[in-house]
Amino acid sequence: MSRGSGAGYDRHITIFSPEGRLFQVEYAFKAVKAAGITSIGVRGKDSVCVVTQKKVPDKLLDQSSVSHLFPVTKYLGLLATGMTADSRSLVQQARNEAAEFRFQYGYEMPADILAKWIADKSQVYTQHAYMRPLGVVAMVLGIDEERGPLLYKCDPAGHFYGHKATSAGMKEQEAVNFLEKKMKENPAFTYDETVQTAISALQSVLQEDFKATEIEVGVVRADDPLFRSLRTEEIDEHLTAISERLLKSLHYGLQGKLINSAQHIQQVDWSARFSIAVEIANGLKLSPIFHRNIYQRIAWTRIWSLAFQISDSTITTATITSRTGYIAPGTDMALRCTEKRPVKDLTDVKVLEEHF
Repeated sequence: MSRGSGAGYDRHITIFSPEGRLFQVEYAFKAVKAAGITSIGVRGKDSVCVVTQKKVPDKLLDQSSVSHLFPVTKYLGLLATGMTADSRSLVQQARNEAAEFRFQYGYEMPADILAKWIADKSQVYTQHAYMRPLGVVAMVLGIDEERGPLLYKCDPAGHFYGHKATSAGMKEQEAVNFLEKKMKENPAFTYDETVQTAISALQSVLQEDFKATEIEVGVVRADDPLFRSLRTEEIDEHLTAISERLLKSLHYGLQGKLINSAQHIQQVDWSARFSIAVEIANGLKLSPIFHRNIYQRIAWTRIWSLAFQISDSTITTATITSRTGYIAPGTDMALRCTEKRPVKDLTDVKVLEEHF
């Protein structure tokens, strides 16, 4: 129970506190965050993408039965963040309403009409003592024949707005800050850029590199307005593309910051070059998400070569040992690998050449 001037006012959903607050509605917003899920939605020029975490609470559960993405109609999707039981109840009622709309008017329910219906229902729940607010934030996405891609967010208080990009859940504010920077220039994202922006935003906010089975991605496109969830293989392709793009930006960014002149390169001894190379390859000082990206999604030989390309533009080959350590090309000095193990047996060395 709230203390001070708000004491007792959180027991009733229909009674305002002296400060003009409805505590039960505020607690509904906290219930959404308490679910521990972060969701992100991004609208492109011809598509909309929503991404959320997929957490399976029990190892014995069938993963295919755990989802926060729901088709309301063939053309409308809903991403529910918060209490799963409330989500399923809301989706079932939304499906009934959409079917009734089609029967009555003869065409599919638009995304903004569905969002308004959900918001109206949530607002009514804040007025009656025999109801409680739904602990759900719903993102509605669809393609409108006249207005193009649409993305709406509805909260437990009954607000609903159209968004270029939005977020909900545990890390909502951090995600909004990230998306504001991305959308500052009003970019016209293509389909691939829309999906990858949403996924990379979730990775950046949570400081994690997700596997394809750890997230859910829902999309609608102007050339194919049917709502669908991406398959694991499709998600994995986008994750790989994000990793390669991050690595490329890392390359060009650090090339100017760390190695800004050929004279500087000549002054760096081999041990320092190796440290820089490993530092760049692992991305340890830039973002934790690079670590798994590099080791799981990009061939190590390419990372190694790129790192040496940054460290010394004159190097065109790299001699690598896959098990015990590394030997720098053009020198007989044994270098240490990331596990600090020196090269002991040259028969264990595997030579791989990378040409730029």
